[in-house]
Amino acid sequence: MARVVHKYPVPAGTPVSGSAMSREAEFVHVDVIGSQVWVWALVDLNELACRRLVGYFATGEEIPTGYEHVGSFIVPDGLGAGSPFVGHVFDGGERD
Repeated sequence: MARVVHKYPVPAGTPVSGSAMSREAEFVHVDVIGSQVWVWALVDLNELACRRLVGYFATGEEIPTGYEHVGSFIVPDGLGAGSPFVGHVFDGGERD
């Protein structure tokens, strides 16, 4: 078993097919670098990879049914908008 932590970019809004990661990936951290939201996940390099639906939503936005909360983040400058922004990352699970 070769377990490592990898980071993946997270799109805003309704999640789209994201990066390939192992089926049993375990999300361990959410943060922002520059204006990009990222998740870090513990993955097993020997497991089959799948595409996961991962995205972030603002406080008050509707979350699609079946999505699991991964973590939240606060950006004091609002990702360039000038006012604070609080986002919440959700995983929609495996997609073909």
